[in-house]
Amino acid sequence: MTHDSLPPVVEEYFTLMDGDDKLAVAALFAPGAYVVDKGTSYRGDVEIRSWLSGEASEFTTTSRRLMTENAGSSVMVVLRVEGDFPGAPVDLTIDFLLDSAERIRGLTITA
Repeated sequence: MTHDSLPPVVEEYFTLMDGDDKLAVAALFAPGAYVVDKGTSYRGDVEIRSWLSGEASEFTTTSRRLMTENAGSSVMVVLRVEGDFPGAPVDLTIDFLLDSAERIRGLTITA
C-alpha cells in the first residue's frame, strides 16, 4: 500500500467534495477539462458543473483513502466510499491528470 503525498489541488478536491458546496470544486478544473464517471464523459465548465450539482451530489458519502500514487502530472487515489447509495460500500479508483499550473485537466472515476 502506497501513501504518497498528494498535490494541493488533489487534496483540495477531496476536501471540497466532502463539503456541502460541491460546485466549488469546479474552480479546480482547467479550461476544457473532462470528467469520466460511470462511463459518462463531461467536458468543459458547463458539463462539469452539471455533474457536480447532479450525479456527484446525489448521495451522502464518506470515504477513506486506501492507496495513493503520485507520478507528477498523474495522480491515482483508491478510496473506500460508504453512504446511502445502492451497492455501498464500494472501492473507487480516481485518476487525476494535472496541467502545468496544477489544475485538474482530467478526472476518471472507476469502480
